Amino acid sequence: HELQKEFEDVRQTLSQGKTTSKTEQLKKIYKVKTDKELLLALKPHPPSIALAQAAMESAWGTSRFFVEANNIFGMWANTDKVARIAASQKREDGRTIWLRKYASLEESVRSYYKTMGRNPAYKEFRDIRYKTNDPYEIVKKLNRYSEMGEEYTQKIASVIRYNKLQRYDTP
Repeated sequence: HELQKEFEDVRQTLSQGKTTSKTEQLKKIYKVKTDKELLLALKPHPPSIALAQAAMESAWGTSRFFVEANNIFGMWANTDKVARIAASQKREDGRTIWLRKYASLEESVRSYYKTMGRNPAYKEFRDIRYKTNDPYEIVKKLNRYSEMGEEYTQKIASVIRYNKLQRYDTP
């Protein structure tokens, strides 16, 4: 709801032809140049998608990363400048896999939406979520979220359907 309100506030400001220090700051945070790109970055997707991803990525709240690091979405740490936790398994080349460690679930959710809003890998995802609120259409563009690719998108759709998570989406 916090993200939806921010999106609506920014959309209203921009529709009036205004630019504020907040919109300029958000453009820097989301690494965008245009008003349209900012709106694409800010528009949250239906909660059913986030709930399904959280369930899968946290093994329904039982994974070590969730329990020890509040990392509900399996977000990787690509730098040692953030709090992080090492995975027990290493990559094939022997490198350690690091996942983000969050102070709270709220911080984890904010980080997830920020990542979805600014990472180049999710450009198509942002484009489709701006055009529709249909979770089954949107999840098709989550193929880059996981190494499982299209299989991941199908599993997310199945979790949404089986658990009737669309009931949490705003009409």
